[in-house]
Amino acid sequence: MAAGPSDSPRYLRQLNIDKDILTMKNFNVYDPMKRGQGLVLDGQSLAHTEVLLNSEGTEEGSLLQLLSRCVTPFGQFHFIQSLPIPEPLYPRKAAVPHLVVHAFA
Repeated sequence: MAAGPSDSPRYLRQLNIDKDILTMKNFNVYDPMKRGQGLVLDGQSLAHTEVLLNSEGTEEGSLLQLLSRCVTPFGQFHFIQSLPIPEPLYPRKAAVPHLVVHAFA
């Protein structure tokens, strides 16, 4: 039995994209833990640990302010998107000696 427009979620209908999305028939379940991508922080965890914003809603004193050394807007965007989903540090750690040697050469 095919899903009809009345079966689509209400927010898709409100945005007038329900028919477009349903006709694509290309759905995958997003489960980062099953894919082995590591830790995913939820909104409450991000708020309590002040990863992106502090308790007053600004970046001052947050992990984002501490670590962000981005020069371009795209770099800042990518950094903000990747910060709540930590990746394994081993590949990055292995690259540090190479970067240090070539940065000061």
